[in-house]
Formats: sequence, structure tokens, C-alpha cells
Amino acid sequence: MIYMSFVKNDNQQLTVLDSTFNLTERRKTNS
Repeated sequence: MIYMSFVKNDNQQLTVLDSTFNLTERRKTNS
């Protein structure tokens, strides 16, 4: 879903940053 969101909002850097941030937070939580 994150990848599709990235493609869908290719020109919206905030969305990309938000997706990356969420991914990082998930890794922290899983660890």
C-alpha cells in the first residue's frame, strides 16, 4: 500500500515523507 501511495502521489513529497516516517515507526514498534 505504501508503494502504491508513493506512485499515486509522486509529486507530493509530504506524502512520501509521511509514508517513510510511518514505516520507520513501525520498525521501532516491532523492535
